[in-house]
Amino acid sequence: MAMLSRIKRIISANINGLIEKAEDPEILLNELIREMDDNIIKMRNEIVKSIASEKRFARQIETVGKKIRTWEENSEKAIRDENDDLARKALLRKFQEERTLPELIELHKRSASASKTLKDQLRLLEDKVQDARRRKELLIARKQNARAHQSMLHSTSRFFAAAKKSDVLFADADLPTSGGFESLEDEVLRLETEAEAMREVIYIEPSLDEVFEKSKTDEQIERQLRELKEKYGK
Repeated sequence: MAMLSRIKRIISANINGLIEKAEDPEILLNELIREMDDNIIKMRNEIVKSIASEKRFARQIETVGKKIRTWEENSEKAIRDENDDLARKALLRKFQEERTLPELIELHKRSASASKTLKDQLRLLEDKVQDARRRKELLIARKQNARAHQSMLHSTSRFFAAAKKSDVLFADADLPTSGGFESLEDEVLRLETEAEAMREVIYIEPSLDEVFEKSKTDEQIERQLRELKEKYGK
């Protein structure tokens, strides 16, 4: 995924190293901040989609659960009415709904996990862009201070010695650090893996032996039919 690759590259970047090598650190930080802001917007859109997917699966699970209970009640009513054929049909519909439930539950779980990972990633990226903005502000302040000091030193010969000393101090100075941009490679790889797994689950077309499956289903239906008849003394 292109967006995740860009985020991985940004987050794992060594900002201190980039600043040291940059011809104009301020321009570099401006570009980095702009790229981070763009990716934050894209990540928020992905989070909205992921949360919507999570809610959709939750509603589907609830709907299937209601259908299962309805068909179970219908089968019991048919037994009370001594209509075995209708009871079998109701039990068949119940089994059909029950088959879809595990897959929906798994998809909901994956979607919820993906939403959480995206939210965590977004918070980390927002922290990094704030750190980059603080670095930029410090850099601008240092530049302004250096220019003001240089102007003062050149305005009078009395500060010639101080100017030489200041040159050494400025040469040795470095931007304050805040621990660098820690690598989030493991987090990004996990997100990519979960996204790929979700695609595989969604697009899998299960290959089943229909004759065998029908025989097994008929067996289960007949067993439940006997249990219901025993329960109601029919």
